Amino acid sequence: MLREQVRRMMKLKICIDPGHGGRDPGAIGSSGLRESDVTLSIGLKLREKLQLQGIQVVMTRERDTALGNTINADLNNRVQFANRNGSDYFISIHCNSSTNRSAHGTETYCYKFGGQGERLAKALQEKLIHAVGLANRGVKEGNFAVIRDTNMPAVLIELAFISNPAEEKLLAGEMWQDIFANAIAEGVFDFL
Repeated sequence: MLREQVRRMMKLKICIDPGHGGRDPGAIGSSGLRESDVTLSIGLKLREKLQLQGIQVVMTRERDTALGNTINADLNNRVQFANRNGSDYFISIHCNSSTNRSAHGTETYCYKFGGQGERLAKALQEKLIHAVGLANRGVKEGNFAVIRDTNMPAVLIELAFISNPAEEKLLAGEMWQDIFANAIAEGVFDFL
């Protein structure tokens, strides 16, 4: 049974999408922390954790770069990359932001409730809440291009609010970035 699970995981391919990049830094915290830097760091850590368990991983970006000349082109290229590479699952990593600096917590999006995307989102959300301990904003439906237009079950994680000074400190910390990545990896393993 365990051998079969390992064999099945080794055939899996997960596309990790660190949000933003290049000329699009995403949200910027009060200390100057850029969402694109946080998502890339956590995405790279997540890749390592999944690969150590034999899962194939492709990444939409591995450095601070944009994937298109416009935001729409960038989003479309992320989707096409995942579809072209035959990914089984797609995980887009983001930091939330609000004009209300006290907004806080973690939330995970799937395109529609009722499918594998929702199941994956719930597994990731549960592990993130348990590991990091931020407010549980729940699993929600979202009409984001990267989860709507991919051919595989897809989720978009909003790790924490970069606009909240306390959560920005967590997002900036190397130790906390590793905790976020580990929680996502554990959620993937539970889901599988």
